[in-house]
Amino acid sequence: MENESLGNFLAQHEPPTSPDAPSGPAAAGRQRLAAAVVAVSVITIVGKIAGFAEKVAVAHFFGTTGSADVYFAVMAILWSAVFLARELALPSLLPVFRAGMLKGSALAGGIFRGAFLAALGLSLFVVVAVALLGGRFVALALPGFKAAQSAGAVHLLRLAAPALICLLPMVVTYTCLNARKKFAASAFGESLFKILLVAGVVLTVPRFALAGVGPVIAVSALVALSFHLWFVPDRRYVLRPFECAPAEQEYRSIWHLVQPLIVGVTLSHVAALVANTLASTLPSGSLSYLNYGRKLVDGILTVGPVAVVTVVYSHMAHLNAEGKRDDMSRMAARTARLLVYLGVPLACVVIQLRFPLVRMLFQHGRFDEASTAGTAGALLVYAPGIVVFALEGLLVYSFYAMSDTRTPVLLGIAFVAVDIALALVLMRPWGYIGIAAAHVSAKAAKTACLALLLRKKLPSLWTTGAPSFILKLSAAAAGLWLAAGLSGRMLAPWERAAAGVPDFIVPAAVGVSAFAVISYLLGLEEPGQLAAMVKEGTKRGFRRVNRAPR
Repeated sequence: MENESLGNFLAQHEPPTSPDAPSGPAAAGRQRLAAAVVAVSVITIVGKIAGFAEKVAVAHFFGTTGSADVYFAVMAILWSAVFLARELALPSLLPVFRAGMLKGSALAGGIFRGAFLAALGLSLFVVVAVALLGGRFVALALPGFKAAQSAGAVHLLRLAAPALICLLPMVVTYTCLNARKKFAASAFGESLFKILLVAGVVLTVPRFALAGVGPVIAVSALVALSFHLWFVPDRRYVLRPFECAPAEQEYRSIWHLVQPLIVGVTLSHVAALVANTLASTLPSGSLSYLNYGRKLVDGILTVGPVAVVTVVYSHMAHLNAEGKRDDMSRMAARTARLLVYLGVPLACVVIQLRFPLVRMLFQHGRFDEASTAGTAGALLVYAPGIVVFALEGLLVYSFYAMSDTRTPVLLGIAFVAVDIALALVLMRPWGYIGIAAAHVSAKAAKTACLALLLRKKLPSLWTTGAPSFILKLSAAAAGLWLAAGLSGRMLAPWERAAAGVPDFIVPAAVGVSAFAVISYLLGLEEPGQLAAMVKEGTKRGFRRVNRAPR
């Protein structure tokens, strides 16, 4: 059982439904998981390319100047509101909406309508509050900004805030699409938003500077929300309430689940805003260094680990509803092992090749060598957190799948305080590096505590094969480090002529290839599992296209 892959495991719970699907439940299970993960990963890669293009454009136009600090500070405030809403909706709305679907489309429509209108009303309240109190909020959140920067931040925040009228309801459509297992549609809506955003930034910033960003965000959000609504069948109930079934009991269930989350999730985002507040008191560029580094790590996480957790969470909630805790435990353990296997080589590559990576992505226009050095410093600290952040997401959603929102929230509150306290202590000797180190350290401690507490609910979570896996993984990571380092030195004479591209791409490719080969030779099962997932997921995608009506 220990070596059984995630796909084989899912096969026990989702038999094939298509007459032309490959025979055997294992193949069907692998294809269901693979198709979802591959689709979400591919679409997310497109979105992340657009996201990186946005950062490249900002780096080109503003470098790490005060204008870049204003842009990142305002965008952090905006995204904090969106991600706050999502972290409240996924654990509370998703299981209730999924249960409502089983009771009939009218009830699901009533749940969707209530959540959608609530998000719309909340967004209108926030927009009005920003219009009236934007200056006070910026003064409180960014006290280190000079007068010109504060004025620019207030102006940009007021221009960008109306986008929340679409972005917050989009959290509801995203959650309901995931509940319906339409992972590709939910992911593509976000990617579409980022593609439109980067196109708008490139077109408007040269002429209107930061003032052009606000309308671009609003238009991009409107198009993305419209795309989501096209794939949500429950959209028709928003304007036709007489067709909905009463959902008062379901609203109470959502409220019961969301209550513990409000304080914990809010404080989690407050910690991110506090980090920006502290960075705003440091020399100019510090806030930009942190944001460039963290966004790069977040992009890496979203392409692989987050896609896996997004798909697995839905299945774990289903297993918990059926009372199959042992099956859920084995699924969480296999997913954790896969996330560690993916995260370790990614962290090694980013740490060793951080300078050429930053040069390749950002060193254009006003983003100079000093900006590269500052961003690489933040990246050095954030990169080891790739494994930590991935595991934290899995462990938190494992609690959510069991309808336990209280435990991760209480831990989150405690470690937000730890994060802020450490940042205040470490920023004095290390500056912005201390803020990044405090964040990663607090997340690592929180993840360890989550793992220990989850073990009590899922006793078979951690298998006896963990020590052997860690030793083999360490040997493969050492091979990656040596191969990437040697190939990088061999390419050093070509660095200037090739504008820094091969001094990252080639060593990274050589290192990852060495990691995969050593993993295979040592008998680790993950290389074969990943290859099978990509192959079977791609085949399933082509099969769906061929079956599509003409």
